[in-house]
This record gives sequence, C-alpha cells and structure tokens, in this order.
Amino acid sequence: MNTQGLSIAWNGFRVVLRQNFSFNDIKEITGLAGIDLTKLSHLVQRAGGVATKGKLMDALDEQIWALGDQDKERMLVRIAEVMVQRSSAVTDSLTEYLEPLGWSYANGRLFPIEVLDPWNWKSCRR
Repeated sequence: MNTQGLSIAWNGFRVVLRQNFSFNDIKEITGLAGIDLTKLSHLVQRAGGVATKGKLMDALDEQIWALGDQDKERMLVRIAEVMVQRSSAVTDSLTEYLEPLGWSYANGRLFPIEVLDPWNWKSCRR
C-alpha cells in the first residue's frame, strides 16, 4: 500500500473518531494505537479552554502523515480495533466513510477496495 492512499483512508477514520468519540476518548484510542501522546500533551480540554476536537485532529494528522507505509497501516488498523472494541456501532460508520475513499475495513484488516474487486484479479481476466 502506498502512503498517499493510507493518508486518504485516514480521512475516513478522522471523521468516525470526531463524530463518535469525545476529545479524551480520541486521545485514549489513538494513544492505545501507538500515537505519541507526549506530542499532544499541550492539548487539554477544560471549561473555558482553547483545545478543541479540531485542534486535536490537526495534531493527529501531523503524526499520521509522518508515518511510513507499514507503520501507518498498523496504526490505522489498531485505531479501528480500539474504536470497534469501544463501540461496535462504529463498524457501519467506518464502512460509510472509508468506501467512498476506496477503502474497506473488515476482519481486522484495511484493504484498498480494488483488491476486493474480482475484476482486478488477474485470474478472472481471461
């Protein structure tokens, strides 16, 4: 998989995280997936504070985009696993937001949809 494609997949994860989880949940989920929370420690949400989910997501963008292909794929799969453990309802949201971006999450794996398309399999083209 290429980094650009995985970065596009991150956009779907980003929406699911933001819509389904609180600020602190997002930090916990991404931390459990391996994000360096020390780089997010300045982002604290409190009454009258300035940290928002938007700022948190922007900081996560920087860390996700900086990862290499294998690390990015592992990170996204782990984020999905933790999200689904916390709320199985997010599976539908992952499907809803990943498929238009050309990705699918199934059975703990992240796939480019073209891999799942039988017309792309050489054995089917005769």
